[in-house]
Amino acid sequence: MWRVWQFARHSIHGIHNVVKWLPLLWRDRDYDWAFLARILEAKLRFMAKSLSEAGPAADQARSEMLLCAHILKRLQTEDYLESLPLGQSFAEGLREPWIWKHADSVRQADEQLLWHVFRRKMRTWWT
Repeated sequence: MWRVWQFARHSIHGIHNVVKWLPLLWRDRDYDWAFLARILEAKLRFMAKSLSEAGPAADQARSEMLLCAHILKRLQTEDYLESLPLGQSFAEGLREPWIWKHADSVRQADEQLLWHVFRRKMRTWWT
């Protein structure tokens, strides 16, 4: 009887996963890194939501997962120029070479932070 219950429970969970992931996988393509980033972002958000434990360790893991998901979203949208104070019109500001260097350095800092958190924290999120 226990095995039947366990099979049913796992089957329901599997069906729930198919329904949850199908829209994302349907739009997935193999030719751009942004699709991988979108899948990884979604996985991190799903895992952060599923952490049902109470306590500071779970809260810390949840915030680290959401930080990584947020960075992945920013890397996908590449909106590093939008947050800069350009002063004059946006088009005129884009002619300034320092703006492009600054946006690139912020993107690189995001990438470094993302992989730093993964490298240091990923295996501790479930312990």
